[in-house]
Amino acid sequence: MSIPEGTHNIGPSNGSLRVKTGREGAAAKAGHDLVLGVNSWDATIEGGDSPSIQLTADPASMEVIEGTGGAKALTDKDKPTSRRASPARCWARRRSPSSPAR
Repeated sequence: MSIPEGTHNIGPSNGSLRVKTGREGAAAKAGHDLVLGVNSWDATIEGGDSPSIQLTADPASMEVIEGTGGAKALTDKDKPTSRRASPARCWARRRSPSSPAR
């Protein structure tokens, strides 16, 4: 897929951003594979011969969309708890409100 020449701006109004997590080691048995939705983000895509993307996302705006695996199934009731305790939210408290992707 090629990106058309020029500058293209995307964000929640015309796209979606999802983060998929995985487990390994001791957490593989107890934790969940999560799909997190990012609600506050924007990206600029430069198309052409040397395409590039710059993405800025607010990790505090992440919420659990789906959770699979783990010792017990992740229920809808668990999702708000998971959102408050998620590593992304803990990470967000230590970083600036928006963190450029690297």
